[in-house]
Amino acid sequence: MSQNAKLILFMAITLFAFATINPANFVQGATSLSVSITPPSASIDIGESVEFNSTVSGGTSPYSFQWFLNGSYVNGAASQSWIFKPPSKGTYSVHLRVNDSASNVVDGKMLNVI
Repeated sequence: MSQNAKLILFMAITLFAFATINPANFVQGATSLSVSITPPSASIDIGESVEFNSTVSGGTSPYSFQWFLNGSYVNGAASQSWIFKPPSKGTYSVHLRVNDSASNVVDGKMLNVI
């Protein structure tokens, strides 16, 4: 019975060693990644353009940006703002995807340009 008591004591010490918490591994004040876009919609004439701007909060900087038009990646539109000039009359859906340095991803709300 004495050997069993030693075995249990050893396991308790081993488990305690693995439960050590290092405060340096925690991010202080981290919040969820979110993005808002202005304007929330636009109605413009052919030949005019609209500038979309984003505000990112939370997550871990630096951030990367990618704008989408009608669900497709827009080549070269990888910044916090984007100017869109419709090529023809129609309704266009615009959204922004933001990634942070901790691999979190958020998609901004779908916007319409008419």
